[in-house]
Formats: sequence, C-alpha cells, structure tokens
Amino acid sequence: MKNQKSVFEFGDEFICTQFFDIDTQADGVDVNRNGTERIGSIIGITIPYIDDEEENIKFDNEVIDWIVDNGH
Repeated sequence: MKNQKSVFEFGDEFICTQFFDIDTQADGVDVNRNGTERIGSIIGITIPYIDDEEENIKFDNEVIDWIVDNGH
C-alpha cells in the first residue's frame, strides 16, 4: 500500500504520495491535484504518522506553502 495523505486547500484535494529516490538518496512526496493532475514533487519531507497532530499540521502547511510558492 502506498503511503499517501490528502491536503485540502483552495477547493482542491492535493494527494501526496511518499517516495524515496535512489539516485539522490532523498525522501519526498509527489503532489497530485484532484487525482488527475500531477503538479510536482517536494524533496526532503515525509508523510507523518496519522496520530501526530502537530506534525500533520506542519506537513499540511509545508505542502500549501509549496503550492503557493510554485504558482499551482
């Protein structure tokens, strides 16, 4: 099963799927808008455990900031 988390903002669902890049040895998440449009990857973050409310809020904010900063 894929490690995924949805972030809801701007009337859209952003589905984040965690990955590990063997070439760069880095964790990250692919971001997909509404299940149809891949908008990019965020390197250096991982999806937190579902029970960790503080880390989940931090993750959501990082994804939202990345979306805004990259004009998506």
